[in-house]
Amino acid sequence: MSTKRKRAPVKKVASKKGKRKEDSDVDSELSDGSESENPTQPDEILIAGHGDALDDPTPLPKELLNTLIKPAGQFVCFGNINWDTAGKKEVKGQKVLPNLHWPHRFTDIRVRLAVSGCVAAHCVLVTEEGNAMTFGRNPFGQLGLDHTVTKNTPQLVPALENMNIIGAACGRHHTLFLTDTGTVYACGDNRSGQCGVGNLQPQILTPTRINYRGPPIVKYCISKKSKDGHVSPVDVTEIVDFSCGQNHTVAIDSKKRAFSWGFGGFGRLGHAEQKDEMVPRLIKYFDSQSRGVRSVHCGSTYSLAVTEHNGLFMFGQTKKTGEANMYPKPVQDLAGWNIKHIGTGNTSIIVAADDSVIAWGASPCYGELGFGDMQKASTVPKEVTKLAGVKVLSLAMGLCFTLLIAQNDTPEQKQKLETLKEYKP
Repeated sequence: MSTKRKRAPVKKVASKKGKRKEDSDVDSELSDGSESENPTQPDEILIAGHGDALDDPTPLPKELLNTLIKPAGQFVCFGNINWDTAGKKEVKGQKVLPNLHWPHRFTDIRVRLAVSGCVAAHCVLVTEEGNAMTFGRNPFGQLGLDHTVTKNTPQLVPALENMNIIGAACGRHHTLFLTDTGTVYACGDNRSGQCGVGNLQPQILTPTRINYRGPPIVKYCISKKSKDGHVSPVDVTEIVDFSCGQNHTVAIDSKKRAFSWGFGGFGRLGHAEQKDEMVPRLIKYFDSQSRGVRSVHCGSTYSLAVTEHNGLFMFGQTKKTGEANMYPKPVQDLAGWNIKHIGTGNTSIIVAADDSVIAWGASPCYGELGFGDMQKASTVPKEVTKLAGVKVLSLAMGLCFTLLIAQNDTPEQKQKLETLKEYKP
């Protein structure tokens, strides 16, 4: 049985005015205006008892696995690959590598999944065989390699070597890995319990199974607000897709409705107001027959939604000097395009549509748009000419870099990718 243990008394220390301890890797200029990260530690924590073993994992249904396992291809990256300095103003005595302003081939290993996060400076690759590899910033052990040393090239995660990884997610300093048994492993920063392993050990250096017991979670109780501000329940429904920003979440259900919750600054929740939402709230703009949502994508301070009819809508703010969209507004430059994949970073966006890759983002940019060293930023969508004709299998963005998987099955596709320079750290 699980037991509850009283936490030892914590000695209160008078707070000092001035700059917060330097454990942040996102400067104030990249902050979205939400409250500072001072985790509240409860008086009690749940710990696993001696006889409280986790259930043995069982394989997920084959039909479900077929939808989750993606085809493999060539891994391509571009942007700021100085992992220890990305998002920071100062560089103290560190060797700085040049930013990759053009798309570059990186590693000959065939990859079926490339993952990062909008405020993350580390990455996860899943190979064609289902092996997890990590690289990038590592101050809290988020790479899962049993140390805190930054790695510039993909490293096999030994603790997951005998597992088939089918998914992953990256937070600012922590990482989650999903296996084909529906089991989740976590590593990295755990000061707020974000790894979910059942304790508040500050760092989890190797992937550890999360402390979860019970059947797979497939349904969620959704709420919405009425005009008078009261919260009323919405029918229990099945969540089919979701995305997380720095401090907010947007999800869609089986009825193709969109819900959002979290920090509401700059309109990123799409409710025409900046109130924080403690529970999922229906985005009324999409609650109509012709505006059903098929996918959602969150950046640090903004959100994107793709509708059934292939319309792309943005709400929130991608730059501090620009006007915020308090409710979903169409991205007119992409009207009529067949949108296939989207990557969202801190302030930049990249889209695979038809046979093109389109990107935009306000200055400062660090090469994550792939335009070259002559034009690093663009406030309007622009085609990435180096990737014209490349069939994109997936897209992802980190803090200030882009990860892409391109199909390389035919001689023509391989020849096209050979025109890209190869990155060798």
